[in-house]
Amino acid sequence: MEFNTRDVLNGEKHVVESTYVRVFESSKDTKRIFCGKCGTNLTLWHDDKEATAEERRVQKVDIAFGSLDPEYLEWEALKPVVSGYESSGIGWVRKLVKEGEKSLYQE
Repeated sequence: MEFNTRDVLNGEKHVVESTYVRVFESSKDTKRIFCGKCGTNLTLWHDDKEATAEERRVQKVDIAFGSLDPEYLEWEALKPVVSGYESSGIGWVRKLVKEGEKSLYQE
């Protein structure tokens, strides 16, 4: 069965019934999507229902990149445009984001 992104983000019945995807509305117009089997956070999505059609077309979704399979990380549509929360992250992860793979190797 195939799903489109909006079906997943909205937690449509056919998605929830055939996958482990679960949706929790954590505040007004904000949904968190997680794995119903292990609890891993997958996305955070703010769906501003009062936004104009153009604003809705370019709405952003926060994705936990560590939760994606490698082939999805190569999709141009998933290329990050903003990085957030790096100041509160784990030290070696912050270093990896800043310096790339070379930070993994000690001299």
